[in-house]
Amino acid sequence: MTHPFVLAVPSDKHDMVAVERARTIGFPILNPAIPDLLVWVQDINWPVAEPVADLLATADKAIEPHLRDVLRSGDGDWVAFTLSYVCLQLAPSVVEGLRPDIERIADDPTEAEVDSGCDEAARDVLLALEYAGR
Repeated sequence: MTHPFVLAVPSDKHDMVAVERARTIGFPILNPAIPDLLVWVQDINWPVAEPVADLLATADKAIEPHLRDVLRSGDGDWVAFTLSYVCLQLAPSVVEGLRPDIERIADDPTEAEVDSGCDEAARDVLLALEYAGR
């Protein structure tokens, strides 16, 4: 049996039809597709990247372990785009669970993370968390 989310994951960087299907399905039904959707945020220049990031930002805590995997992936661009385009839009309660990883990137980034701007993106997310807590 085909799960409804299979058709909601882009098959290429121009597959806006799949993004629209995903929006229609929404979370939590799309939770099993979170890792596959996160792949489409690896390059924010892809046409599907920002709409997928916007969609992922509506996920609940089910996204947390998958975001942790991205933050620990070593792929600087993917980490920076995920922080800037997904984490900044997520509910603070979801991002709070990622705080240790985000603080590590902000305070002790690798050279690749600095080169990709991950440290700056991480500081932006932490600042947003502080602001949301007021």
